[in-house]
Amino acid sequence: MTTSQTVRTLLANGLLERNAHPTDTRAKVISVTDAGRELAHEAVLIVEEVDRQFFLPLGEQRSSLVQFFQMMLDKGPVPDELS
Repeated sequence: MTTSQTVRTLLANGLLERNAHPTDTRAKVISVTDAGRELAHEAVLIVEEVDRQFFLPLGEQRSSLVQFFQMMLDKGPVPDELS
């Protein structure tokens, strides 16, 4: 789905609104509606709970996994000749 299709779908579902730009008559401003904000908040809660359940079997080792991922991020991308 393209960005414009996504925006049109969100507009049609009342999750975004499109208004005239205050100074540029050629442009439109897209804003999140109260319903869109509420749905996004609910989605974040669901994702956080799924994340918690997914990592639950790690128990105390979860912090070690997070540290390992952080170490990988800190090192940056692998050079082409090593991948």
